[in-house]
Amino acid sequence: MDAGPGDAGASAVGMYPADAGSGACSASTLTPRAEPARPPLPAPVESMRSRIIAAAVACDYAALATLADEQGKSVRFSFGDATDAAAYWREAEQQGEPVLARMVGVLQRPYARQEGLYYWPAVHVTGAKKDWQALQGLYPAEQLEAMQEGGSGYLGLRLGISPKGDWQLAVAGD
Repeated sequence: MDAGPGDAGASAVGMYPADAGSGACSASTLTPRAEPARPPLPAPVESMRSRIIAAAVACDYAALATLADEQGKSVRFSFGDATDAAAYWREAEQQGEPVLARMVGVLQRPYARQEGLYYWPAVHVTGAKKDWQALQGLYPAEQLEAMQEGGSGYLGLRLGISPKGDWQLAVAGD
């Protein structure tokens, strides 16, 4: 349920408590409105996608943590030993990594479906030239070129959501 304009203390993604002290983040100047995906996504997937975008733009780590665990502790966000997704993303942002802006950017690009998940960006699954081109502006050109030429494919931030709207994945690297 979305918070109305008079709902003080509610975040942009609904009735999650605002993340006091979150301040600015890399996504704070981006628009919280997600353009509808093409082709259209199942309603639960589109809902999760839109709510992740809204939480990231609001720099609301508490809402992101709630979304990550909405259907059980299932989101994979790191290849390391970290156990708190929101703390991990906040620390990355504080170290200058634009994780939240990239979440928004990735979710605004084409998606692909593989093994029961909807993945962003599509290039993670397809490797297609047009899907690499869709990433222009999300990463420096040199970084994208290195990924393409490195032979391991796209290693940037990728997100995965199940058909039931369960946010399963938000990882970068290999």
